[in-house]
Amino acid sequence: MTATTSSPPGLPPTAAFWPVALAGAVTNFAGVGIGRFAYTPLVPVLVEAGWVTPAEAGYAGAANLGGYLVGAILSLTLLAGRPAGPVVRLALLASSLSALACAFQLGFAWLVFWRLVVGIAGSILMIVGTSASLARLPLARRGLASGVIFTGVGVGAASSSLIVPALLSQGLMATWVAFAVAIGLATVFTWNQWRADPSGPAAAPMPVLPRNGRGLILLVLLVYGADTVGWVPHTIFWIDYIARDLGLGVHAGAAFWTLFGLGALVGPLAVSTLAVRFGTGPALILACLMKLAAVAAPLVGGASTAGLVFSSLVVGALGPGTATLISARLAQALPPELLRAAWAWATLVFALSQTLGGLLMARLHEQAGSARPLFAVGCVFLALAALAATQVARRR
Repeated sequence: MTATTSSPPGLPPTAAFWPVALAGAVTNFAGVGIGRFAYTPLVPVLVEAGWVTPAEAGYAGAANLGGYLVGAILSLTLLAGRPAGPVVRLALLASSLSALACAFQLGFAWLVFWRLVVGIAGSILMIVGTSASLARLPLARRGLASGVIFTGVGVGAASSSLIVPALLSQGLMATWVAFAVAIGLATVFTWNQWRADPSGPAAAPMPVLPRNGRGLILLVLLVYGADTVGWVPHTIFWIDYIARDLGLGVHAGAAFWTLFGLGALVGPLAVSTLAVRFGTGPALILACLMKLAAVAAPLVGGASTAGLVFSSLVVGALGPGTATLISARLAQALPPELLRAAWAWATLVFALSQTLGGLLMARLHEQAGSARPLFAVGCVFLALAALAATQVARRR
């Protein structure tokens, strides 16, 4: 596939579709799929092995979410305008190094530091890697490319659920090393796509929130922020809840995490289909209500297999799925010159909500000694998101 001549300055005049799209998918695989979501199935293993206490495991997970906020701020400030290639390469190397460093049991502070680092790198890869990949392709191919790029998250989450049980008998060090090798191989595979030659800016500077359309933007940001907090318990404690709280074991937890990853693979396409059929606004309301039901499932069904399957699949699908609907609703309502500003703010709201939600859930988990109350708190935030979504749907 040959790109049009409308590529940003500094980009090569032609770019093959699949190498570019797969390079973008690798950034999400490494930074988010493995860098963030591979930690979830490891939480009960880390606790049972005595590497951390349950509370420390939660705070290490929150540190990763805090790193995402730091990375988002860096992408929109210090890294804005810099060539994307070297930035992405450095972030990929940092992700692999972080996984390798976590293989050594050197205390809670060591784990927190490297979870913070991989969070920063993952955020940069998500923001810079995705935008740079899309910028290298013609406008007509960017819709398909977005789908390919975001499948990297689901592939990483699903593969992590396979790696943990397979290497459990070899110990935690072997598991962390396997994650580092997976990221390293993916980095080597796409290294030339991120050559050090000028390849467009890493990200645009943070713009001022526009006055025109501000009411709609603020409502959408409220939906996005409340929704993000609502599913934080699944991103940190879901497998620990299944393995230790319900007593089903790590292998069972990993199996449900595979369903989470499969959901993340199909989520964006599924919600896009709903948006085409029913409209973006109604689809956003339905997505919030479905996620509310999925987060409430552990409270209603307990250890019911059907409830755990439903919760894993739906929350996995509507993590990236809701982000897809948020971006679509903004694109539908705002002109291009306002859309970039709105999405930049959405990125920061998402990162800030993750961080505060992670700290809140870690604190609640420490006090309660169980993940069960966290799902109730998540339901409150998701109910708020659904209410705000009804107002978003009414706006034109």
